[in-house]
Amino acid sequence: MRLRISEIFASVQGEGVTIGTPSAFVRLQGCSVGCTWCDTKYSWASTGGREMTLDAVLAEVASTGLENVVVTGGEPLEQSWIRRRGDALKAAGRRIEVETAGTQLRAARR
Repeated sequence: MRLRISEIFASVQGEGVTIGTPSAFVRLQGCSVGCTWCDTKYSWASTGGREMTLDAVLAEVASTGLENVVVTGGEPLEQSWIRRRGDALKAAGRRIEVETAGTQLRAARR
């Protein structure tokens, strides 16, 4: 499985109930929503970023040494593989947050 990734980086969560939590951010590529206030418009083009395998993404996340992973975009829920990828991150012992515009409905599994 190959994924379009804008960037993977370590930072501190700046939003929501986990604000202040050291986190690995996985910014996906591709968004059709086009929010005017978006601060990552460079992640909108589905052809941008870099192509990575799921194993390469997991390895890069693991190299941060951080437990909390924030999947952001682009629009993560526009990605058909998001559930499988989330399962792989959970299996690797990571806690996952998904930042979304909420325009797509995907079934969550607990």
